[in-house]
Amino acid sequence: MTANSHVDLSTWTKTAIWYELQKKDSPEAEDVRATLQKCMPNIDRILSHGGSSPLNFTLHDSGHAFRVAQRMVEIISSGVFNNLSIYELALLLLAAYLHDVGMTPEVRRVQALHTFLLTNDAEGLPETERAEFRKWLDENRPGISPPLASDSTNSETYKLANEIIAYYSRSRHVDWGEEWIR
Repeated sequence: MTANSHVDLSTWTKTAIWYELQKKDSPEAEDVRATLQKCMPNIDRILSHGGSSPLNFTLHDSGHAFRVAQRMVEIISSGVFNNLSIYELALLLLAAYLHDVGMTPEVRRVQALHTFLLTNDAEGLPETERAEFRKWLDENRPGISPPLASDSTNSETYKLANEIIAYYSRSRHVDWGEEWIR
Protein backbone atom coordinates (compact mmCIF):
# COMPACT_ATOMS: atom_id res chain seq x y z
CA MET A 1 0.00 0.00 0.00
CA THR A 2 1.45 3.38 -1.00
CA ALA A 3 1.41 6.46 1.18
CA ASN A 4 -1.32 8.04 -0.96
CA SER A 5 -3.44 4.94 -1.52
CA HIS A 6 -5.85 6.02 1.22
CA VAL A 7 -6.68 9.28 -0.57
CA ASP A 8 -10.07 9.16 -2.26
CA LEU A 9 -9.87 11.02 -5.57
CA SER A 10 -13.60 10.90 -6.15
CA THR A 11 -15.04 12.85 -3.22
CA TRP A 12 -17.13 14.87 -5.64
CA THR A 13 -19.04 11.71 -6.66
CA LYS A 14 -20.14 11.34 -3.05
CA THR A 15 -21.72 14.79 -2.78
CA ALA A 16 -25.44 15.35 -2.59
CA ILE A 17 -25.03 17.65 -5.59
CA TRP A 18 -23.63 14.82 -7.75
CA TYR A 19 -26.38 12.51 -6.48
CA GLU A 20 -28.97 15.04 -7.64
CA LEU A 21 -27.14 15.49 -10.96
CA GLN A 22 -27.40 11.72 -11.51
CA LYS A 23 -31.18 11.88 -11.17
CA LYS A 24 -31.66 14.58 -13.82
CA ASP A 25 -33.06 13.40 -17.11
CA SER A 26 -32.95 16.20 -19.65
CA PRO A 27 -31.56 16.34 -23.18
CA GLU A 28 -28.32 17.95 -21.97
CA ALA A 29 -27.92 15.95 -18.74
CA GLU A 30 -25.56 13.32 -20.18
CA ASP A 31 -23.31 15.98 -21.73
CA VAL A 32 -23.13 17.91 -18.45
CA ARG A 33 -22.32 14.75 -16.47
CA ALA A 34 -19.71 13.71 -19.05
CA THR A 35 -18.06 17.13 -18.82
CA LEU A 36 -17.93 16.92 -15.04
CA GLN A 37 -16.59 13.36 -15.18
CA LYS A 38 -13.82 14.62 -17.43
CA CYS A 39 -12.75 17.70 -15.43
CA MET A 40 -13.57 16.89 -11.79
CA PRO A 41 -10.86 14.22 -11.33
CA ASN A 42 -8.22 16.81 -12.33
CA ILE A 43 -9.64 19.33 -9.89
CA ASP A 44 -9.75 16.73 -7.12
CA ARG A 45 -6.17 15.66 -7.92
CA ILE A 46 -4.87 19.23 -7.64
CA LEU A 47 -6.65 19.75 -4.33
CA SER A 48 -5.52 16.39 -2.94
CA HIS A 49 -1.97 16.21 -4.25
CA GLY A 50 -0.92 19.74 -5.13
CA GLY A 51 1.73 19.53 -2.47
CA SER A 52 2.37 23.25 -2.28
CA SER A 53 -0.34 24.36 0.13
CA PRO A 54 1.67 26.31 2.66
CA LEU A 55 1.42 25.05 6.21
CA ASN A 56 -0.28 28.21 7.45
CA PHE A 57 -3.39 27.33 5.44
CA THR A 58 -6.17 25.30 6.92
CA LEU A 59 -7.69 22.40 5.02
CA HIS A 60 -8.00 23.89 1.54
CA ASP A 61 -8.04 20.46 -0.03
CA SER A 62 -10.60 18.14 -1.59
CA GLY A 63 -12.04 17.42 1.87
CA HIS A 64 -12.70 21.14 2.30
CA ALA A 65 -14.32 21.28 -1.14
CA PHE A 66 -16.50 18.28 -0.29
CA ARG A 67 -17.65 19.96 2.93
CA VAL A 68 -18.45 23.17 1.02
CA ALA A 69 -20.52 21.19 -1.51
CA GLN A 70 -22.41 19.45 1.29
CA ARG A 71 -22.96 22.73 3.15
CA MET A 72 -24.42 24.26 -0.02
CA VAL A 73 -27.10 21.59 -0.02
CA GLU A 74 -27.83 22.21 3.65
CA ILE A 75 -28.35 25.96 3.23
CA ILE A 76 -30.43 25.78 0.05
CA SER A 77 -34.02 24.90 0.81
CA SER A 78 -34.97 21.45 -0.47
CA GLY A 79 -37.73 22.97 -2.59
CA VAL A 80 -35.18 25.10 -4.41
CA PHE A 81 -32.41 22.48 -4.53
CA ASN A 82 -34.65 19.79 -5.99
CA ASN A 83 -35.72 22.15 -8.78
CA LEU A 84 -32.28 23.34 -9.84
CA SER A 85 -31.41 22.70 -13.46
CA ILE A 86 -28.61 20.39 -14.51
CA TYR A 87 -26.49 23.47 -15.28
CA GLU A 88 -27.15 25.08 -11.91
CA LEU A 89 -26.20 21.87 -10.12
CA ALA A 90 -23.03 21.54 -12.20
CA LEU A 91 -22.11 25.14 -11.38
CA LEU A 92 -22.66 24.50 -7.66
CA LEU A 93 -20.36 21.48 -7.77
CA LEU A 94 -17.69 23.33 -9.73
CA ALA A 95 -17.93 26.35 -7.42
CA ALA A 96 -17.48 24.16 -4.35
CA TYR A 97 -14.39 22.50 -5.78
CA LEU A 98 -12.82 25.44 -7.62
CA HIS A 99 -13.31 28.30 -5.16
CA ASP A 100 -9.96 27.62 -3.45
CA VAL A 101 -7.97 25.86 -6.17
CA GLY A 102 -5.56 28.83 -6.10
CA MET A 103 -4.63 27.91 -2.52
CA THR A 104 -2.51 25.14 -4.01
CA PRO A 105 -0.22 27.06 -6.36
CA GLU A 106 2.22 25.28 -8.63
CA VAL A 107 5.30 24.03 -6.79
CA ARG A 108 7.56 25.87 -9.22
CA ARG A 109 5.78 29.15 -8.39
CA VAL A 110 6.22 28.66 -4.66
CA GLN A 111 9.88 27.67 -5.11
CA ALA A 112 10.52 30.73 -7.31
CA LEU A 113 8.93 32.99 -4.67
CA HIS A 114 11.08 31.41 -1.93
CA THR A 115 14.24 31.81 -3.98
CA PHE A 116 13.40 35.41 -4.79
CA LEU A 117 12.56 36.27 -1.18
CA LEU A 118 15.62 34.57 0.28
CA THR A 119 18.24 35.47 -2.33
CA ASN A 120 16.77 38.15 -4.63
CA ASP A 121 17.33 35.74 -7.53
CA ALA A 122 14.34 36.30 -9.83
CA GLU A 123 14.97 33.37 -12.17
CA GLY A 124 11.68 31.60 -12.89
CA LEU A 125 9.58 34.42 -11.45
CA PRO A 126 7.87 36.60 -14.08
CA GLU A 127 8.30 40.35 -13.72
CA THR A 128 4.57 40.81 -13.12
CA GLU A 129 4.68 38.37 -10.17
CA ARG A 130 7.82 40.06 -8.78
CA ALA A 131 6.05 43.42 -8.94
CA GLU A 132 2.95 41.98 -7.20
CA PHE A 133 5.11 40.38 -4.52
CA ARG A 134 7.13 43.55 -3.89
CA LYS A 135 3.90 45.58 -3.66
CA TRP A 136 2.42 43.01 -1.24
CA LEU A 137 5.58 43.09 0.88
CA ASP A 138 5.49 46.91 1.03
CA GLU A 139 1.85 46.88 2.13
CA ASN A 140 1.90 43.86 4.46
CA ARG A 141 5.48 43.43 5.65
CA PRO A 142 7.01 46.93 5.68
CA GLY A 143 10.78 46.82 5.97
CA ILE A 144 11.11 43.37 4.45
CA SER A 145 12.54 43.08 0.97
CA PRO A 146 14.57 40.50 -0.92
CA PRO A 147 17.05 39.20 0.00
CA LEU A 148 15.46 38.39 3.34
CA ALA A 149 18.76 37.85 5.13
CA SER A 150 22.39 37.25 4.37
CA ASP A 151 22.10 33.73 5.85
CA SER A 152 19.15 32.00 4.21
CA THR A 153 20.06 28.72 5.92
CA ASN A 154 19.17 30.15 9.34
CA SER A 155 16.09 28.29 10.56
CA GLU A 156 14.38 31.49 11.77
CA THR A 157 14.89 33.08 8.34
CA TYR A 158 13.48 29.97 6.68
CA LYS A 159 10.42 29.98 9.00
CA LEU A 160 9.82 33.66 8.28
CA ALA A 161 10.13 33.04 4.53
CA ASN A 162 7.58 30.21 4.75
CA GLU A 163 5.17 32.41 6.67
CA ILE A 164 5.54 35.30 4.21
CA ILE A 165 5.03 33.03 1.20
CA ALA A 166 1.98 31.45 2.84
CA TYR A 167 0.28 34.77 3.45
CA TYR A 168 1.26 36.14 0.06
CA SER A 169 -0.17 33.00 -1.55
CA ARG A 170 -3.37 33.45 0.42
CA SER A 171 -3.67 37.00 -0.90
CA ARG A 172 -3.14 35.83 -4.49
CA HIS A 173 -5.17 32.62 -4.45
CA VAL A 174 -8.19 34.08 -6.24
CA ASP A 175 -6.04 35.31 -9.16
CA TRP A 176 -4.08 32.04 -9.25
CA GLY A 177 -7.30 30.05 -9.12
CA GLU A 178 -8.65 32.01 -12.07
CA GLU A 179 -5.44 31.29 -13.99
CA TRP A 180 -5.78 27.58 -13.25
CA ILE A 181 -9.44 27.49 -14.25
CA ARG A 182 -8.75 29.30 -17.54
